Amino acid sequence: MRVALIIPLFLLSLLTACSSVSVEKISKKSFKLTQNYNEPPNSLSSSAMEKKAWEVCPEGYFPDTKQAFKTAEFGNNYAECVDKANCDYVLEWQVTCSKRPKEKSSIFGNI
Repeated sequence: MRVALIIPLFLLSLLTACSSVSVEKISKKSFKLTQNYNEPPNSLSSSAMEKKAWEVCPEGYFPDTKQAFKTAEFGNNYAECVDKANCDYVLEWQVTCSKRPKEKSSIFGNI
């Protein structure tokens, strides 16, 4: 019974560590959010980044920039990442706090 509980808790802690978002205050209403990844970039969207943006700007925010940074070439697919093991990159958003209602969303996306 204990083993059945330990494995899900370990996986949950692993996922939480992987989705850690760092926040740097740029000015009174501007923040730089960064998140590390080790996979090919699929988009500049991130639910963890969006959640953190709403935490630092509870009344709303406007994304000024969304960028991905890497010192070498980006991985193209997951197989390359397994072979080379060099698919790490940093996703960075710069946001400015401004009043904006939160978009309603469902499992199918924004409504």
